[in-house]
Amino acid sequence: MCSLKEFDVSNVIKKLSEKRPLFHNERDFQFELALMIKHMYECEIRLEYYYRTDENNKRCYIDLIAYDNNYCIAFELKYKTKKFKGEAGSENYDLKEQSAQDHGCVYVLSDLKRLEALVNDNNPTINKGYVIFITNDTKYTEKGFRQGSMYENFSLKQGRKIEKNHPLIFNIKKNISETSAKHFEGITFTYSNTYEVNWEDYNDCSEDAKAYQLVFEIPPKENGVN
Repeated sequence: MCSLKEFDVSNVIKKLSEKRPLFHNERDFQFELALMIKHMYECEIRLEYYYRTDENNKRCYIDLIAYDNNYCIAFELKYKTKKFKGEAGSENYDLKEQSAQDHGCVYVLSDLKRLEALVNDNNPTINKGYVIFITNDTKYTEKGFRQGSMYENFSLKQGRKIEKNHPLIFNIKKNISETSAKHFEGITFTYSNTYEVNWEDYNDCSEDAKAYQLVFEIPPKENGVN
């Protein structure tokens, strides 16, 4: 049995996709991934793991952590869907049309920033992190946002590179009418690593049930430095 220090995220997701080509919702995804990691690595698992930040003593949660022998990996997970009703594998699904891909991209990149900060800040608990995003919506994989738009800097289009120390700024508009975007005002994400957006097939289903995966790996600290 491998240790968590030898964690192979690609193999875990491959095994998961063979068992579950789709999920009914994000909690279903979280639960099944947790079971798979525990099965493959015989480690301890916690869902919605609580931690407290120094910022205003804020309560925060990580979707999933796996730990064993003083080594811990943290995971932030996203599962976004377009409408699909039918069979995948041997199970029937009725997935919602969630849309709002612009907001979805911001939330994924927010998770990446938050998890990177936890690894970088010499957190004694977390050694390494992953953001795993699965979707059957090709608007995430193919769509860029219009130049000059509020969401221009937050695309997850295939091939995009998120550069180290290059701020991603939310371009809030004056007198904005889209009230759902107001809470993004002032958002700036700056990362201490470079990340590439590399979408891969999650399952081998027919086109209607096809899903895709995007994985960001936050590397472990080496001598306290990423």
